Amino acid sequence: MPYHKILVAYDGSEHGKQALAAALDLVDHDMANRIIVLHVVATHRGVEPMLEAGSMMAASDTEAFEDNDAAAVAQEIAAITKDFKDIVEVMMRVGTPRREIVHVAEAHECDLIVMGSRGLGAVMSMLGSVSSAVLAESEVPVLVMR
Repeated sequence: MPYHKILVAYDGSEHGKQALAAALDLVDHDMANRIIVLHVVATHRGVEPMLEAGSMMAASDTEAFEDNDAAAVAQEIAAITKDFKDIVEVMMRVGTPRREIVHVAEAHECDLIVMGSRGLGAVMSMLGSVSSAVLAESEVPVLVMR
């Protein structure tokens, strides 16, 4: 069953790069049509309620991301996906990663979420806290790369 749209949660980590590579591999094998690569700039706890809905950031709003190296992440994503320009959309959001991942996947009617895991040991069932939360909260199937 091919996927119409895949959301890749990308944070620049090795596991995030593996997740993006896996999604691009699905495209190479005609198992996916579109990919949304989502990078979430995490808010601090005190700011979180104000950004609960998670606002989209325009490409010109890169100043808001400078402290978090989002411009570098965007360049990294562009380099990795350069051969897939017509089917890859990159989104930058500010908020709580687990909420933004679930929200974007649902809002954009994604068929699959692909994300990495930081592997925090038995405390998180061998998954990172964000991947564990997305697995618990998402109605969309989730593929976690280790």
